[in-house]
Order: sequence, then structure tokens, then C-alpha cells
Amino acid sequence: MATSPTVSVLVPTYNRVKSLSHTLESIEAQSFQDYELIVIDDGSTDETREMVTSLHDPRVRYVYQENQGLPAAWNTGIKTSSGKYLAFLDSDDTWLKDKLKIQVAFLEGTVSQFPGCVTGYFFHALNGRQTAVIPRSSDAALRSILWKNILHLGTTFMCRREVFEEIGLFDENLRRAQDSDWLIRYRKRFEIGIIPEALAVFTQHLSRSGAAMEKSMLYLLEKHKDNLLAYGNLFYRRKAAIIYRDLAFQFSRENNPNKVREYSRKSILTYPTLSPGLWLTLIDAHLGTQLKKQADSIKYPGAFK
Repeated sequence: MATSPTVSVLVPTYNRVKSLSHTLESIEAQSFQDYELIVIDDGSTDETREMVTSLHDPRVRYVYQENQGLPAAWNTGIKTSSGKYLAFLDSDDTWLKDKLKIQVAFLEGTVSQFPGCVTGYFFHALNGRQTAVIPRSSDAALRSILWKNILHLGTTFMCRREVFEEIGLFDENLRRAQDSDWLIRYRKRFEIGIIPEALAVFTQHLSRSGAAMEKSMLYLLEKHKDNLLAYGNLFYRRKAAIIYRDLAFQFSRENNPNKVREYSRKSILTYPTLSPGLWLTLIDAHLGTQLKKQADSIKYPGAFK
């Protein structure tokens, strides 16, 4: 009778065959080898299937589903996995070789206190710069996750299987911020362990769809309104203004001036002093200039071509 692996590694992917190969190589190179690897293909139309099935590794499973989004892919992976622990890795990110070994040792030693843990990571920014991000215990507080989640569940998180039985699966209504939504629910019941060492590489991306971002972020704001208001009305207003600002910036990249004006105004009215760049976006939407894009091209050279 086959025994279950210690770790189930879940890698969701969609049309990323080139980066996926590097992701899978970083898993294969792990010093900890008692794992199963489940690649959840969320409707890819490239050569993902051929690449994964050519690996001929009995630990690797390829699961295909029609395109449903990242949270649905994660949920599919969880349902089909069998490991004691679950670890997540996005298909354009990578792990350093001791990542699994260190996390398994941490969780085995702190089972009662920390059913889940995150590591630090190297942040590969749009402008090509790479910096080490080492979370502190304060970054794992509920207030911090509500305000700005820097933990990157999809690249650094590992937890006991039983956590999902208690917390529930990922919310499939969300195409953005699904990790923050789940971590908020997790954090209201459990502590998050912090391993203060960069053991992964996370690659920054811009949103590909303003409409999907709009639907998800407004849904998230309403879903967690009570959690936000628990830290005061000002906390909630500032968070709402940030969401409206980010939507304005995204629609600006998509040359949608009506949405830019809508969310710029909402952000300014909700919290007027939030972001100087928002005023540039609003001017662009009214006058047809590109002041914000020019400012971004200086901050992120090459990212907006």
C-alpha cells in the first residue's frame, strides 16, 4: 500500500510554459524530496500539457480544467492532493533548494502553535531590480494583512492539510486578492509562523484585466468591511481609497478615461491626501495627456511598452 507524501506541492498555471519549466526545475532541485507535485492547468492553450507529461516522474501529476481562475485551480489541487502539508508555488516563481526542508522542519517542531508558515523571498520588480523581503511577526498580524498583504501565499506558504478543512477553500468569486481573503480568514483563527530567510523568488506583474480587478477588489472590500471597520472608520476609508486609486491606475493603463475619472474621484473624495500620482491620472483622463504614464516609465523603465 502506497504511503502519502509529506508535502503536496500545488502549481497552478495558465499559458506560462516557459516560466513553468523554471518553476518545476526549482521543485525538482529541492533538498527535501518526499513530495508530490500537482500541476493544475487552468485551460492553457500553449504546450503546457506536453511539457509536464514529458517529465516521466511518478511524483508529478498533471490536472487539466477549463479556465476558471486561480482560486479554482488552487481548490482543484487541494482536493486532488494527499500530502500531510500543502505548499503553493505560482508558475512564474521559483524556490531556493532548501525551502521545503526548512518549512517542514519548522512545522514539525511547532505543530500546536503554527499550523502554517511563510518564508522571506526575493522580490523581482517590474524595473528589473531584485530585493530581499523578510516578513516580520507584525506583517502576519490580521491588521497588516487587511492593510497590505506582503506574505505571498502563492509562493511562500505551507500549512497542514487540516487547516483547509477548518477554514474552507479559496473564494472562487475572486480573480485578484484571493490569497489575502483566505489569509484573513486563516488569521482570525490561527497564528502564522515566520521563517526570516529568503527562500523563494517572487516576480511582480501588473494586472491584465481592469474589469476582473474591479469586480474582485470591490467584492473584497465589501466582504471584509466589518473586519476593516474593527480598526476604525479612518482605517476603512484609507483602505477603500487605496483600492479606488489602484483601480484608477489600472484603467489608466487600459486607456479607459471614464473609469479613471470614476475611481480617481472616489479615491479623492474618500481620502483626499492619499496619492499625488492620482491627481496626474485624473488630469490625464480629462485632458488626454500622459503625465502618469511618463512618471511610471521613469519608475518602471520598460514595463509599460
